[in-house]
Amino acid sequence: MHLTVLVAGDGLSRQLRDEALEAGLRIEHYYGATELSLVAWGSCLDDLHLFDQVEARIIDGRIWVRSPWVSDGPAPGSPVGPWQASDDGFVSIGDRGSLLGDRLHIDGRDGSITTGGVTIELTSLAGRLREQARGEVYLVGIPHESLGKVLGCALTRPADVQKLRGWAQANLAPAERPRSWAVIGEPPLTPAGKVDEDKLISLIRRHRTQPTVEERPS
Repeated sequence: MHLTVLVAGDGLSRQLRDEALEAGLRIEHYYGATELSLVAWGSCLDDLHLFDQVEARIIDGRIWVRSPWVSDGPAPGSPVGPWQASDDGFVSIGDRGSLLGDRLHIDGRDGSITTGGVTIELTSLAGRLREQARGEVYLVGIPHESLGKVLGCALTRPADVQKLRGWAQANLAPAERPRSWAVIGEPPLTPAGKVDEDKLISLIRRHRTQPTVEERPS
């Protein structure tokens, strides 16, 4: 009998999915939200297909969903948050992604930092770094006295540090390059199961590797 692991709330990489399968686990991974209900199902972040009766479209890089199970919207007097609805019944909460046929890829919600006057979109940058990594990649903005914030990168595999530092040096603009790298194992989570950014920043500061000259803030 296989133990089934249900994954939601964050994207499961193909690498971790494969390791779980090798360990004899059965993986069920879904994407959804309180406002959208269940949207797509698969075995990892790169293998999510729309549920029956769920329609999706991408507008300006954001996911819009229509199905019998989407919310009617915020209750009167409650905060609207990221909720948006179109006249033809599609709803969005601002998540970014792409759609190919019925396969939906989730990039996450908008998140950015400003470092030295340059705005860096964390979601897209983390996606580029994950393409080079074997393990998981987490980006946060670490407060800096003169630059506002600088990028910190937490990795779950020690072997990824050297590879990603070299790749970042060769392929990223100076403001996009993490100034602090750390191997953390598993990320700290909030009671809701999300990555705890404040604790993650503390872990990066505590376990960061020695920066190269190029990574030091000027």
